[in-house]
Amino acid sequence: MLTLSAMPATAAKDNGKGRLLNPVKASGAPSCTARPDFLKETRTEISGGFAGLPKGQVLVARDAEMWVENTEGDRPVRLHSYQSFVRSRQSKILCGDVPEKFADRFSLIAPTLIDADSKQKIGHSLWQFQVIADREGLSAWNKKSPVMSKTGALDAFFLKDMKLAYRLYHIGDNEFELLVQKEADGMLQTLSVRYETVR
Repeated sequence: MLTLSAMPATAAKDNGKGRLLNPVKASGAPSCTARPDFLKETRTEISGGFAGLPKGQVLVARDAEMWVENTEGDRPVRLHSYQSFVRSRQSKILCGDVPEKFADRFSLIAPTLIDADSKQKIGHSLWQFQVIADREGLSAWNKKSPVMSKTGALDAFFLKDMKLAYRLYHIGDNEFELLVQKEADGMLQTLSVRYETVR
């Protein structure tokens, strides 16, 4: 189990707070046969967290995956969602296993735009990622979150304000990945957001 101690250019122009990104109900989602690759892949961690990102760069999210699983044996829950920010209609539940009559909502916050420039003329954009299980089935949807101003230190926001563990990785030329993790009430939630730089 992984233990922890970002949108294309169109995303930066979106000012619609609360806009939902294509919730999809999936009552017949396939069973999850394995944990997602982003929990098993080996990549290079960025020392210093957000402060260690290349200066002057702006990162926009390309896609995101969220994985939810129980850490206790009496609640067989496994949920895996995917959201593309390039093709917004691709928000979907990839697989899911929940007990009968199970209902819950899982949520993590992460930036879809990271402004690593010292002047922060563009600023950050944070979104809330959710996976929902209810009587209608499983759904995944995201919306812009006003919990943080466009400027400021993301490290302090995650570690002090939200008390969320995170790691940043360099995964390719001009490509980065953020992993955010939260454990509560026997449920472990992990969010992966992959970014590309625009400058």
